[in-house]
Parts: sequence; structure tokens; C-alpha cells
Amino acid sequence: MIKLRDYQLESVGEIREALAKYRSVLFQLVTGGGKTITFSYIASCSSKLGRKVLVMSKRTEILNQSGGALEKAGLDVDYISPKTRNIPTKNVAVCMSQTLRRRLEKEEWVAYIKTIDLLIVDEAHCCDHDFVYNYISPKCYRLLVTATPSRQGKQRQLGELVNAMVLGIKTKDLIKRGYICPARHFAVAAPKLDNVEIDSSTREYNQKSLSAVYEQKPVYEGVIDEWMRLCGDKKTLMFCVSSTQAIECTKELIKRGIEAKYVLSGTFEDDSTYSGERKELFNDFRDGKFQVLVNVGIAVAGTDIPDLECIVANFATTSMSKWRQAIGRGCRIADGKKCFYIL
Repeated sequence: MIKLRDYQLESVGEIREALAKYRSVLFQLVTGGGKTITFSYIASCSSKLGRKVLVMSKRTEILNQSGGALEKAGLDVDYISPKTRNIPTKNVAVCMSQTLRRRLEKEEWVAYIKTIDLLIVDEAHCCDHDFVYNYISPKCYRLLVTATPSRQGKQRQLGELVNAMVLGIKTKDLIKRGYICPARHFAVAAPKLDNVEIDSSTREYNQKSLSAVYEQKPVYEGVIDEWMRLCGDKKTLMFCVSSTQAIECTKELIKRGIEAKYVLSGTFEDDSTYSGERKELFNDFRDGKFQVLVNVGIAVAGTDIPDLECIVANFATTSMSKWRQAIGRGCRIADGKKCFYIL
């Protein structure tokens, strides 16, 4: 049984009205506001009316069949994963965009997508899911969900995909009600980015140019110096620019006696000293088996670790969405936690 907070129920009412009138709706709710539980409630209500619902997400907490967020919300779900080949038979299905894209190479999957009554797109600010709009029926209702409703550069803009927008509760009101923690901010002199190029297509810093700045030893050692001074005893998630920087930061932390691991895209199971298998790393970090988890972009969205006390933004970005997604990882409430730190 899904139990919503008062502001979530209010948003559900507004979403229903908007979908009835406009059919394609964007729902914005800040990090920590409960996007997953809100759209799970909507999916549950739709499925009970016999409607077919498809949830698209890139977050592992949504996609994990055993103990995943949708399962915890009481939904009986079919998971479209690389290991499954059968067309879903349950009223609610969930998938990753890459997997569904491959499935749609077959006619029977194209026919299945046409039968979907409600499409829910999680983390809709990402472009990964956009291909699906070419396959769904014109009668299909669309609910796009995100904390940060903006895209950059030449990416397809969200205004092209929806006809209306529902705004959820604001961050300051969530803090006042005690649902998320306030932040304390600390900053040091950032490295000069005058010579870092901007990619014309994304309007984001060029990865190679930015990495050359942040991979310099004095830069990342200085960041760790300040972390040791301000938050050396706190459970910390560190964001970096490149894999090289992430690995070197991890090594430097371990050198200073801090239990740290890095997580990157790719396979690092054999590097037991500094890394390991991704799911196991996140589970160990949640369980407090090491203090600092270093990553590049894997933990930007969907990482839900309530007792996280510090976010180290050891990177630069022109994207407000990426920035807010990253620092928002620390705002969850936990016993004894009065605030979190952003360095």
C-alpha cells in the first residue's frame, strides 16, 4: 500500500487534471521530494483500472527486481532487462532505454509499445529515452518526471515533448517540514578554466580540456586537504571529472588512511584495493564498510543514501541540472543528521 505525503497527493491531483487536458505532462519535483513514490502511486492506480503502464528509467534503484523501489511501493512489475526476451504480460513494466531500444528492432516489440496507455519517463532531463516517443500510440498518456527540467545546447528541448508542466513542492518548504536536510557550503579557489573549451553541441565543458585541469596533482591534493580539515570524519560522496582523476583521488585518500573506493563505468571487479563490482560497491558504501565513494557521473542521479553527510564537487559544469542533481545526493534525512556539507 502506497502512502503519500500531503504535498504528493496534491501533485497527483494536479497531474491527473493536466494529463486529462493535455495528455503529455512534465512533473518537476526537487531531489528528496519523493518522485519515485509519487509516480509509483500513479502507475498503481492506472494498472488497477486495467491500463498498461511502462516506466523508463536509468536508475538502478528503480530497475532492481529484488527490493527495487517499485516493488517496495507494492507494484507487481515485469522487468525488461538484457536477460529477458518475452513481451511483458503484467500491467506495469519497467525498463532501461538501451534495452528497450534493442528490443524495438523486432516487430513484436514495436506492436507491444503501441499498446501502452501510460508512459512514465524517469529522469526526463536526460535524452536517453527520447527515441520511444516515435513508437508510442498518439493516444498514450505521457508523464515525464525530473528534479531539473532543463536541457542544454542542441539537445531536444523538453518543451517539444510536453504540453503542460506541474510544479511540486519547493526545496525550502521541504526543509521547513523536515523532509530533507539543509546544506552548509564551503569553497576553495577553483582552478582557472579560461582555456577550457566549450563543446558547441552540448554547451558543456570539453571533457578532455577539463580533465587536463582537474587531473593536476596540486588541484586534487588541495581538495583533499580541505576535505580532511572540514569533513574528514564524514561519510562522503566525491564527484570528479575523469576516471584518471577519480582513481588518483582514491589512491590519495587511502594513502592518508581514509577507507575509500572509486566506481566508474566499465568493469573493475579485479581492482579490490580501490574499486570492485558496482552493485557491491554501492551496497558496501550504504552499509558503512568504507567512508568515501569517488565517482565521475554514475552517482549524479538516483543515489539514495540517507546518512550521506558530505558532497565533494571536485568538478566543473555549465549545467545547472547536473550541478543540482549531484549536490542533491546529500539532502536525505537520517537519524542524528542535522545538515550536510557541500565542498
